[in-house]
Amino acid sequence: MGRRCLQELGKKGELSMSDYRSIAQLDLEDAEFCFANGRYRLAVFHFQQFAEKSAKALLEKKDPGHKQLKSHVVESILEAYDETHATSEIGDKARYLTGFYFNTRYPGDNYTKISEARAKRAKQFSADLDVYFKAELDALTIISNGTTLKIDSLPLLDLL
Repeated sequence: MGRRCLQELGKKGELSMSDYRSIAQLDLEDAEFCFANGRYRLAVFHFQQFAEKSAKALLEKKDPGHKQLKSHVVESILEAYDETHATSEIGDKARYLTGFYFNTRYPGDNYTKISEARAKRAKQFSADLDVYFKAELDALTIISNGTTLKIDSLPLLDLL
């Protein structure tokens, strides 16, 4: 579970969209490692971190500096990106993962023990969200001479 230092990815705590996504991918790798080794509490926390940072990559792409970039509530970040997520399946999956940010970190009244079944659900939701995140990030917006062009796939960039 090697991690690169955040200083390699961003300066003075300021992260770009690609940095958020790079760190999210590391969180996903850590989650998969923990899940495979029966460390379900850590796995679901890292699945949540993956979703949070991927959502921040989307929001930063759309609205750099948005106040929700400081949030840990995945569904709120996604709703800031696209308000239809408040009642969507994507929003529901984000909401499920958000619960693991708060309830798996510290002992106390809200501390949650995680079963294999709950971890499997978090893993599946993360995989579903990853498909969504990739599709959204691949739909790049390019500004050229004041005209916005929608590119549906990264390989098309070879044509530019």
